[in-house]
Amino acid sequence: TAPLGIVMGEIILLLVYLSVFVPLGLTLRLIRGSSMQTPKTTESQSWWTQRKQSQKVSSYYRQS
Repeated sequence: TAPLGIVMGEIILLLVYLSVFVPLGLTLRLIRGSSMQTPKTTESQSWWTQRKQSQKVSSYYRQS
């Protein structure tokens, strides 16, 4: 009965995923588009964002 329980568990998890998360994801994409895409402003030249210079390597050893 153990192999049957493993197979049935996998099938049940697949059905839950397909019946809950796939429709939810498709609905959210239809409503608001992809949340991973950010709009590019017209005045910027590229997608890169400026970051401040990192600290010295020795400062990483002083973390507490």
